[in-house]
Amino acid sequence: MDKISNLGRGTLEWINQVKDENLRRYLQFRYIDFKSRQDDLLTNLIRSEKTLESVERKRARRKDLKRAWGF
Repeated sequence: MDKISNLGRGTLEWINQVKDENLRRYLQFRYIDFKSRQDDLLTNLIRSEKTLESVERKRARRKDLKRAWGF
């Protein structure tokens, strides 16, 4: 995560140094759009990992119950 934020900081500094105002605004817009999509992807990834962990816990619990009941 630190590498991503460091990359972003350097990119934003580079964008802010662009002299053409229209190009700079466009690049800022695209950068913000990219970062928001990246955040959405990370959020979805974390959410899916949590879901996977909960499914694995439920499966393990079922196995334990089956074992306890002799199935």
